[in-house]
Amino acid sequence: MAEDPIVVVGKPETTIANNPPAPAPGPGFSDPMSVATRQNAAFNANLVKQDSDVADDEILVVAKNKFKDTAGRLAIATTYVRNASFLVPCLSSMSGLRGILLTMRFNLQSKNFGPGKAGENLADGSTVTNINMNVQSFKDYLAYGEGGAGYLLTHELAHSFKEMRDFNAQKFQEYRDTGGKGLSLDAARQAFTLSPQGIQVEARANTIARAIYNKLSDGKDFGFNPTNGYAVC
Repeated sequence: MAEDPIVVVGKPETTIANNPPAPAPGPGFSDPMSVATRQNAAFNANLVKQDSDVADDEILVVAKNKFKDTAGRLAIATTYVRNASFLVPCLSSMSGLRGILLTMRFNLQSKNFGPGKAGENLADGSTVTNINMNVQSFKDYLAYGEGGAGYLLTHELAHSFKEMRDFNAQKFQEYRDTGGKGLSLDAARQAFTLSPQGIQVEARANTIARAIYNKLSDGKDFGFNPTNGYAVC
């Protein structure tokens, strides 16, 4: 990379021996906020995709813009809280909050995911957290504006913490050992969402999501009561 040009401030014959100019930062210098700004921009650019059979209409375009706008503000907020400790019900640690958020990718689909399901979160701790979502459900949530966008983002973020993935696996096995006993794996997965154990998982994710959104949005709430309510941990 070319160096900055030398700017001559006085006449060539003038010498300021006792006050040499401060050297410009070398190529190894990295402003943490500049790095965060680039990360946030990349996150926002890749946040929402859609299948080829999902057509843009006016409502969807507005919804996606509102979603990205809210996501951008939450991502900026994480640059200020990621090194601070704040308590969230139902989670023992908020470690990785920003990192997990930046991995999230929403893929809008025309697919019907079944009773009680707006989509599926495929979080597995890898570098990308894919969330497939029914496009009409996406529009329905974004009809609530910023609160709906904040809910979708933080609810899926909550599901993506390892602690919550482990809780989900525990409750799914509990369901298979009780009410879902005898069902095939696919049938159990479909029925789990509306089971008592599945509702516990969703309520816990709602509680975590509300606390995170409240922290990152300066005290705001979603503005509606999410399905399955909130858990007490």
